[in-house]
Amino acid sequence: MNPFTSTLFKRAFKGLLHVEMPVALDLTEPDRVLVVAPHPDDETFGCGGTLSLLAQGPCQVRVLIVSDGAKGDPLRLLEEDVVTVRRNETLKALQQIGVLDVVFLNHPDGNVAHDLNRLDQDFKEAFDVFKPTWVFSVGLRETHRDHVIVAVMVLLQWFRQGMKSRLLFYEVFGGFQPNRIVDITSAMADKRRMMEAYALPAKYVNYSDLVIALNRYRGGALMSAYQTLYAEAFYEFERPAASVLYVLIAPCLLAIWLKGMLRR
Repeated sequence: MNPFTSTLFKRAFKGLLHVEMPVALDLTEPDRVLVVAPHPDDETFGCGGTLSLLAQGPCQVRVLIVSDGAKGDPLRLLEEDVVTVRRNETLKALQQIGVLDVVFLNHPDGNVAHDLNRLDQDFKEAFDVFKPTWVFSVGLRETHRDHVIVAVMVLLQWFRQGMKSRLLFYEVFGGFQPNRIVDITSAMADKRRMMEAYALPAKYVNYSDLVIALNRYRGGALMSAYQTLYAEAFYEFERPAASVLYVLIAPCLLAIWLKGMLRR
């Protein structure tokens, strides 16, 4: 490497941090928390521990389940109605932590983009009526089509609402570099019980082991050499500096991107 190139490299990397650690979320801050889950169980796998901790405080927690879960039993292992089973599993899981405010939107599982106008109106109503101070949504970098569509539509609504709430993306199938973290070690027993309530998904994939492994991995960011810690990681979509510009332009760009994705 010649001296000129070497100098450029040194300058480029000089400002990088050795490790950029996520910041702990202060769970005493919100008074109304809206959780948006594309499918029954996403809310538990993605942020169940955090919900358990929030439910122990004075804040209100409302969970929005977008799809009906109808494709949750592709091999037809059950004789019962799948939608009913999935709904009951969700209610049972959230009852473990005392969250009773659950809204089922009943969009078609696997095709929540079937009626984007209705989905957009449902999210608008959720924001307008509940007026959340924090919003948890599945992230933009997920690999499931329903997940990505929900994330984009939540983000669009957040822009339209003037970015008044804090928007935090949780992870289920798609990882990201988190900038926020919650120590859920004390809530892992609750989260395990919540995951056990989802008996139907467990017939297909051992989600509990996968989620626990992810939470253990994220717990490494808590930097303890003496005990096993568990954490849930989030990416907070922070309010951009040019807020007015984003409110005007970003929804259009996201809508174009979503339209292109739906053509795949």
